[in-house]
Amino acid sequence: MRTVLYSHPFSSYCQKVLIALYENGLDFDTRTLGEDDGAYEELVAA
Repeated sequence: MRTVLYSHPFSSYCQKVLIALYENGLDFDTRTLGEDDGAYEELVAA
């Protein structure tokens, strides 16, 4: 199971997490909150 990062492009907290994920070479998926693609509903259901 891959890690999923639910983020917003303007969130400095998410940027810090992205740096750590890239630095450690981890495989992950991102979901951008605020778009109408169902990411928020997916996050709430998780």
